Amino acid sequence: MIFEFNSFEKFVQMLQQVQIDEDMSDLISLNMNFYEIYPDMMIINLKSFSGQETNNLMILSNENNYVYSYNKFLNAIKQYNGIMKEPDGESTILFLVVAEKVIENYNEGIRRLQGLVTEIDESTIRRFELNIDALGEQSICLRQLTNLAEDFKEIVVSIKDSKFSFVNSGLIEYDFDVLTAKTQHLLDRCRSLRRYIADLKYDKDTSATTQLNLSMRKMTRIMALLAIIANVIAVPNTVATLYGVGKIAELNSSGFILILFAISTVIAAIISLYFWRIWGLDKDPDKVQNKS
Repeated sequence: MIFEFNSFEKFVQMLQQVQIDEDMSDLISLNMNFYEIYPDMMIINLKSFSGQETNNLMILSNENNYVYSYNKFLNAIKQYNGIMKEPDGESTILFLVVAEKVIENYNEGIRRLQGLVTEIDESTIRRFELNIDALGEQSICLRQLTNLAEDFKEIVVSIKDSKFSFVNSGLIEYDFDVLTAKTQHLLDRCRSLRRYIADLKYDKDTSATTQLNLSMRKMTRIMALLAIIANVIAVPNTVATLYGVGKIAELNSSGFILILFAISTVIAAIISLYFWRIWGLDKDPDKVQNKS
């Protein structure tokens, strides 16, 4: 017989009445899917990805079976009335309908995450700025969903390949094959979304590196320009420093100093411009970036 509970307190009370002494509060506090096998029963907890109550806790045995969940499964179980008459039929069907509901919840979760990540990507195109914090939050949620899906697949495969006393996948082998295929498809979607997020982060890092290089190139042009100006005015300053202002004034009366200053300044400017072109500083960094 199958007993369904939406209240955790009533669920625990029922287990105490049938002398099942396991601490269910500790079990549902675990943030993972798991199962434990005992001589007379099997405990399985399948966590939903979201929801006010996220546990689907089952106690499976050869006689009575108990499930605690915010979902309702009795209507779905009725379509398997023929199989439920078989040995381990009730526990097998209970696990199947709960697992199908959980994998449906996971698929809803991956669709929601895909929509949110796509929205972040589209927002990046509009605003020219990636919201890295929001993307990080979705990446964490995706990791949580992937972990749940991997645990879920491990449980399904273990039940399918092993000879458990309380779940006989051979009674509904096709349904278990479909469930396994759905789980693998979900994991493939999780990996695809993870690559999508990684690509967005890579584009962000590449863009930031490009902008940094562009800024450094502009700074280099500014520093080089200042160096040229300093080099040009350094010649007259050096001459004035060596000979003094008075000597410069005497030479200036003959006009010789002006010619010397003009020639030295032109030579300094030519040399500076030569290296300006050799180093490629005459090219606009913005135009160079657009071409690349």
